[in-house]
Amino acid sequence: MTFKTFSLLKTNKNTVRSTFATVSAIGLAFALSACAPKDAPKKTTTVEVPAVVTVTPAPKYLTRMTCGGVGSAAGFERSYVVFVEGGTLSFIKGTAGESGYEYWGGTVAADGTVNVEGTYEDTPGQPRDITFTGSLTEATLNLSGTRGPRECTVAGKLPNA
Repeated sequence: MTFKTFSLLKTNKNTVRSTFATVSAIGLAFALSACAPKDAPKKTTTVEVPAVVTVTPAPKYLTRMTCGGVGSAAGFERSYVVFVEGGTLSFIKGTAGESGYEYWGGTVAADGTVNVEGTYEDTPGQPRDITFTGSLTEATLNLSGTRGPRECTVAGKLPNA
């Protein structure tokens, strides 16, 4: 190949590149113009918004349960979040039939008296009873009773109390 042929090929290669760039730019311009919004009339929608929206979550009491020892087993403390709504107290953790499951269900009387019954399982398939009684105010929850063979107390308060 001679120098003239090489120069001609090099020139044609540069021409092809610039032509490709030009065609690409034109194609992009056409693509963007096809996506541009047309001068169609705007549609207006009116939505009425309620003046006041009231959301009342179930009060949740941050509680600390303290249980005494039994035989050679030491006592312990645990933290729970207990919900109270519409005269009902509730707490659930885990899955029934599995280790670590615990359920509390209770009623709250108009005077604030609370009665709780529940169950827990440390060993799967061997549920044990929970029985607590106590009082509830707007800011505090105080219970005492048994969790299986242990005597326990529960003290709770609303998060911002």
